Amino acid sequence: MDIQTAAKMEYQERMKQRLAGAPMPLEILMLDSAPITQQQLDAINGTYENRERIPEPLLAYADLYHELTGQEPTKRTFTDWLDTFYAWKDEKLQEQHIRLAWAQAQSDKGFTVGRPGALTVTAVGMKSKVMPALPQINTVEVERTKQMLEAKNTGTFVPRPANVARPRIGQPK
Repeated sequence: MDIQTAAKMEYQERMKQRLAGAPMPLEILMLDSAPITQQQLDAINGTYENRERIPEPLLAYADLYHELTGQEPTKRTFTDWLDTFYAWKDEKLQEQHIRLAWAQAQSDKGFTVGRPGALTVTAVGMKSKVMPALPQINTVEVERTKQMLEAKNTGTFVPRPANVARPRIGQPK
């Protein structure tokens, strides 16, 4: 065994010990071949400070934000959290939009997330990125252009003679 492999194994053991009590996201637990225990599920779905004070319609946003950041609402920040979650609800943000905003915050060009409101503008932007607007196509003009090109290519098109003036369409005479 070379020194790199030994160092890697030592590092992995240290990280396992360090993260032994920390709840792991369900996606990571599902990747592992070991069965998921009830204790691990309880750690994921566990409660955090002031969770019971959050209204039921906003609980999904609060749990998601807590899962992503590990932050908990304090007495001082509680109303700010609720205002933000109401804004998310009004914007009809989905879980995927908030996860994409969090991923953007964690990227190389990311930003610090100290409160839920820090993700709002990015999540709204991700909402439009996820569902792009469909362009409106004027099919009448497309067909007219096709007919003109076909006429030009079949030989029935006659170009304007040089001694004939260009028509002044839309211009005053």
